[in-house]
Amino acid sequence: MFGLFKLLSAMANYLIKQLEKILPLDSALRYSRLRGSLTTFKAELDFRIKNGKHEDAPWAVEAKRLLKESEEFLELRKFDEAWKCFHTAQRQEIFGMTDGERTEICKTLISETVKLNSWRRKAIEELIGKPETEGYSAPPATTVVRATALKDEHYNNLYYQNRLTAGLYRMLFALLAIVTALLFFFVSSSISESGELPEYDTMMYGIILFGLLGAITSSILFTRNQAAFSRISEISTNTFIVLSKIAVGVGFTIFIYFLLRSSLLDSIQLLNFSISRDVDYYTIAFVSGFTERIAQKALNLIIGGEEKKKP
Repeated sequence: MFGLFKLLSAMANYLIKQLEKILPLDSALRYSRLRGSLTTFKAELDFRIKNGKHEDAPWAVEAKRLLKESEEFLELRKFDEAWKCFHTAQRQEIFGMTDGERTEICKTLISETVKLNSWRRKAIEELIGKPETEGYSAPPATTVVRATALKDEHYNNLYYQNRLTAGLYRMLFALLAIVTALLFFFVSSSISESGELPEYDTMMYGIILFGLLGAITSSILFTRNQAAFSRISEISTNTFIVLSKIAVGVGFTIFIYFLLRSSLLDSIQLLNFSISRDVDYYTIAFVSGFTERIAQKALNLIIGGEEKKKP
């Protein structure tokens, strides 16, 4: 079993790398978006520095340095680092703004808080107050920078979260493609038109493959549901959780198959239907990999004897 998962993992990694070479669209779009943002902001920053004669101001020097680092990271396709440097450079510009400009920044921040989680929204509101009120006085630049950093941190985390989820999806879809291809080969070469099963050893491969198909499909749905509510740390561990879920699904599939072929089935009412064709075992294998309810029911029946087989 471990050897099978190791082989599937290696094949999935290879497929992912090939897809990244063939379909570099995602990387190209991220590069283009950040390159455009860097170009426009660099022009705006240069105008502010020259117009206000801030060439030697510490914030101007630091902003230029950060923009240069952002461009270097961008060329290396290190998008997370590039965006963080870019956002920090934007915050440095706040030190060169007038009171009126800082007030406008605060108004924009308040509008942005509706997209943030509750604690960040509360923290920003406590820092900058209510800029829409009459007689509002813009807070110091350091305070506006701190509030803006909270907003930027939220979007940086969200972007990183999306990348982690995308990586998990790539792995699952690569596994799904591999298992589907193996199943196609198995079905076309091993199952006859009458639905008769192949030899025992060959049949076990089919049971495991159908169980894998069910477990991977279930894991894709699990990942989709979890991604909407998970934090970064939770998504980071989701890879292990998802792989464990797949392994457990295959284990349950094998258990249910042997139970269906054993004499224990004569004493319990596990299924609401009878198996009329041998190929039905593969359908049950998929369901056993997809959900653990069949295995849990079987264990309860075997251990507790809650239900006896109807005469």
